[in-house]
Amino acid sequence: MQREITGKQTGFFNKYRTIQKAVDDILPGGTIYVESGEYIENVVFHGKDVTVIGKGDAVIKENTSRSVITVRTCTVNLQGLYIIQENPSNTVHASAQGAVNIKECYLEGYKVNHDSQYPVVWAGGQSTVNIENSTLVARKGETCYVTESTMSI
Repeated sequence: MQREITGKQTGFFNKYRTIQKAVDDILPGGTIYVESGEYIENVVFHGKDVTVIGKGDAVIKENTSRSVITVRTCTVNLQGLYIIQENPSNTVHASAQGAVNIKECYLEGYKVNHDSQYPVVWAGGQSTVNIENSTLVARKGETCYVTESTMSI
């Protein structure tokens, strides 16, 4: 496990082609730097405080109908990232006393018309979300949804 990890999509010997692999291997309190590129994945943070910083145009898109970023029972700092939801779900989902600090990010919700509404940011289960100097784009429905939680924008 490491205190700092740089994730990038290229490089034959690069161990961290996915952000999730970096999350799995980072020490609690560590920082993950994400190089420019498009990362197609769902990233789950559970029980480990982590900072993720985008370098250049680091884009995270999901690859299933789950939230792009899920945070449970830990604190996650997201900075300088483009996070885009392309299927019916939330872009960022915080629950189970998770805390998310979003700074200088672009978050885009589900684009296609759908009967259900999927907020860009969903906060529940006594979680906390702080959003600073970021852009949130909702295609249909609410931008943010808060239940039994705290959100500041």
